[in-house]
This record gives sequence, structure tokens and C-alpha cells, in this order.
Amino acid sequence: MANNNERFTATIDVTAFARYIDMNASVLRQYVTGLRQPKEDTIKRIREGINKLSEDLGMNLMVERPPVSYV
Repeated sequence: MANNNERFTATIDVTAFARYIDMNASVLRQYVTGLRQPKEDTIKRIREGINKLSEDLGMNLMVERPPVSYV
């Protein structure tokens, strides 16, 4: 059983996730790599997509940090 201090991390395929949230994969990839900075409404859209995906997968993930990170 995991304790409350442990974190689960997962790798998300950028192209598949972009398709899932109906976003241009090239643009999302630029956000991930830091070449472009997303606007607040875009960040909200990505977070909502992550939350929807977690619900669809039955994982109940909580997004505390920006949904894109450097790999």
C-alpha cells in the first residue's frame, strides 16, 4: 500500500494526448520542450484534458503542477 507521500508519475505520448484534447501535436510538443509558452486558457485546456484522461482511466489523478514538464 502506498503512503501519502509517494507520487505516481507516468509518461504520456504527446501526439496521442494532443489528439485526445484536439490540439495540434507540434504546438503541444513546443510547449513541452519550452520553445513556446502556453497562454492561461491553453494551460487550463491541457489540465482539463489530463483530468478527463485520468477519469477515463479511473485513476483520479490530481494536477498540482503544470501539465507539461521537461523529459
